Amino acid sequence: RILAAAAEGCSALLRHRLADVLPIVLHGMEDPIMEVRGLAAFAVGVFSQYLHPEILEHFAEVLPRVFAVLNDPSPAARRRACFVLDTFCECLEKRDIEPFLPALVANICRTIATANDHGNNGNVNGSGGGGGGPEVQAIALSALSSAVAAAEELFAPFAQPVLQLLSPFLSMHTPNLPAKGGPHHHASGASGSEMTKREAQLHSRCRALECCGLIAKCVGRLPEVRPLVPDLVAVALQGLTADSPSEIREYAHGMLACVASVLGDDFAPFLPHCIPLALQSIAQDDGAECDGDDEDEDEDEDEDEDDEDGDGDNDEEGRMKPQRPFQVRTGVLDEKCGATQALGMFAAASPVACLPYIPSILQALSRPDPDCKDPAKGSGRRIGLAHYFHEDIRRQACEAYPRLVLATHQALCLGSVGGSNGSNSNGSNSDGNNVNHQQKLSKSEKNALCAKTPLAADTLQVLEEAAHVLVHGLVDADMIVASAALNSVAALLKKPEENDGGDDEGDKGVMASQILTVSDLSAAAMDAALAAAGNGEKLPEGVTWTRVLIAAAARTAALVLKGESECQQYAQNDNDNDDDDNAAGDEAELAGDMEEELIVAAADFIPALAEAMGGSLFAPFFAIELLPAILSRLRPRIPEEVRAVALGCLAETFEKMGPAASSHVESILPILLREMRTEDPINRQNAVYCSGILAAAAAQAGGAQFFALPYSQQILSALQPIVASNKEKPGVKDNAMGCVARLLSAPGGAATLPLDALLPPLLANLPLKEDFEECDAVYGTLCHLMTCDQAARVAAHVPAIFKALGAAVVHREVKKEVKAKIRITVKALREKFAEHLDPIVAGLPVEQSAALLA
Repeated sequence: RILAAAAEGCSALLRHRLADVLPIVLHGMEDPIMEVRGLAAFAVGVFSQYLHPEILEHFAEVLPRVFAVLNDPSPAARRRACFVLDTFCECLEKRDIEPFLPALVANICRTIATANDHGNNGNVNGSGGGGGGPEVQAIALSALSSAVAAAEELFAPFAQPVLQLLSPFLSMHTPNLPAKGGPHHHASGASGSEMTKREAQLHSRCRALECCGLIAKCVGRLPEVRPLVPDLVAVALQGLTADSPSEIREYAHGMLACVASVLGDDFAPFLPHCIPLALQSIAQDDGAECDGDDEDEDEDEDEDEDDEDGDGDNDEEGRMKPQRPFQVRTGVLDEKCGATQALGMFAAASPVACLPYIPSILQALSRPDPDCKDPAKGSGRRIGLAHYFHEDIRRQACEAYPRLVLATHQALCLGSVGGSNGSNSNGSNSDGNNVNHQQKLSKSEKNALCAKTPLAADTLQVLEEAAHVLVHGLVDADMIVASAALNSVAALLKKPEENDGGDDEGDKGVMASQILTVSDLSAAAMDAALAAAGNGEKLPEGVTWTRVLIAAAARTAALVLKGESECQQYAQNDNDNDDDDNAAGDEAELAGDMEEELIVAAADFIPALAEAMGGSLFAPFFAIELLPAILSRLRPRIPEEVRAVALGCLAETFEKMGPAASSHVESILPILLREMRTEDPINRQNAVYCSGILAAAAAQAGGAQFFALPYSQQILSALQPIVASNKEKPGVKDNAMGCVARLLSAPGGAATLPLDALLPPLLANLPLKEDFEECDAVYGTLCHLMTCDQAARVAAHVPAIFKALGAAVVHREVKKEVKAKIRITVKALREKFAEHLDPIVAGLPVEQSAALLA
């Protein structure tokens, strides 16, 4: 128990002693005393929450012990074991979970299936492995969902039997319970334990719906699972009946969103059923009351008097200070969140079929409510869900808007392929062949068509409404809303593949060029946009929200990185004014997590803008408006996790800028060399990666002259202890290999650098172990070295190079594009040097040689 508390309160210190502490806790999981076993399992769960990612290095030791506790006679111990698996799986990636996946699924499924074997009271007499009742089932179902999310497509062999196991939960009778946050009235004669049981049954059905949705999302595209997807839609629709608890409806909307992301355009037949139900969830009354204008007149007068005395809600520059939003949580609120998210996903999945519904969706998101003030800003009207009283709703609204904008643009572009704009005057599909016609286009063809098509009037109208909401979101008092607004603006600039996590196939976002064409990125535009959103002022005559959207996001990103954004100031003031020390500590921890998410959003927006603008246009804007803010987060006293985010932002931004980043080598490289010596492996990894990106950009700009300067030697010297260390993290070494590869493949690199000194350690550290995004740089460089004008200098290393390439072409994590490049290179070399290379290929394992020659 003490170690669990220490992990939560002193994680920064304990993570460095995890190797000493963990054996004690694992030994406790085998203790003969039941309470000790349960508390030890609980401690491991807390470790997985607060000692991440260090705990992942020990998952091979932890998971077998947890499996054993799942068979413990004590229901309490089994509950805690499920908790451990849930939290652990949330942190694992699929390559980590793969060796344990069969045992993990088998143990969790057995726990779910046998939880009621000894009656609903959870008493177990005899051997372990069963009992615990609905509460154990609910936690086990949550752990199963986490396992599915971690395994992704590797879960395919287990999908059908797991769906069969979940079937009873999907149709089980769920008692009507009070909504979350409301009063809990016991039924006549019902005890507290019975109410807990009922709540556990409700939780089980919710988690079963969640798990089914994740299975559909992860493996629903596979032929053996795809036929089951329509049945999942039917199950979700059953959960959206009027008599279902709001919690069930929340998870049913989430399940439908997952299915839509899998089916894409094939989800179109379900839209007439799903969209009206989602709109009904959004429109329902949640019971929250909001003061109208008349009721607050006296309060406003008092505030005005305070302002005259200098004690009001304006800061020194006269701007309105952020106001505390009214916060309450109900089951209906969560249902509204799920419905709002689902509507955005429906639009993204099937744009053409969803086009007729977009006006109704927009009305639900931005419907004026003149009887209610906007508590997030302190005055003015609340506008639908976009300015709802609770931050989670405002966040979901911000995230939905870019999907609706992109869907409108894509629908109007793709609908025109079939001979119309996709809808007629009465809002119905005008041509049933439109969807079928546009389905014939590949994803890259659709993106290319949309990217070169001017924005239609309808799209511009939706974009203007979205820009209005998003600029207000950027100055929201809550950090999670500001994060969502930044992410949403970035989504408008990114490729659709980047937004949905698919393969990267395009040059730029389908709307990036069109939005930037009408954007004003001047400092005046930044000031005007944020002032208008923050103070309720009007934009200058003739200026639209669309025009200032990118400028407002860029200024917000800079303010966030400096710690000076509206929501950060509000959070700081709120913590300073909290008199309850315990509450202040909890709120400060929560605010820290939210601020980290906010900083990550800002760091993600900057490279998205760099790619959309292009390096040459972005470079001067970056140097003036954004780089100083990033550097402010790289001072030595800044927390290491924040510096890691700033380093990642620099690396991704320089990569998008290309040669235009070369001017920053002299000022940035000393910072990177310092971070390569830090104790934190994530910082080292990001600094190494950024060094390689920046050096490659400088070499592209300056050619061989770059290698006459001291920078490349400084980088290689800093890499030497990293490469030589047996204790270095695999990810750091992978990025070091990528850095070396980028130097070798840069113009003049192979001719200037000592190949005989660099190639042996590079080849010795292959294959890559963790960061497979470096595959293109590393294996592409090896192919380049054997075909460039320095090929004679690498002749002695060809057998080792072919060994590395042979391992790469059979490695599951290496992308097919990289494998194709390797095969093309091998084929070209064999056409010239078959007598020398064929024996080398024949000496490889049969699987590798066959893959190289395929």
